[in-house]
Amino acid sequence: MAGAAIGGGFNAYHTSKVCDAACFLYRERFFARKYGADIIEETVEEAPAEDFGEGYENS
Repeated sequence: MAGAAIGGGFNAYHTSKVCDAACFLYRERFFARKYGADIIEETVEEAPAEDFGEGYENS
């Protein structure tokens, strides 16, 4: 019974994160289509490599 509750809680959390990411990506796509893809590169700063964790260094 506890496993079902924990699994359900994790599923709700994960679904929420996926839906939030999808919302932002669709918004980004809308602006890219409306103003051109270059607008995204002009407004978003590149994150430092240490934000991604070990193994994701810039090549």
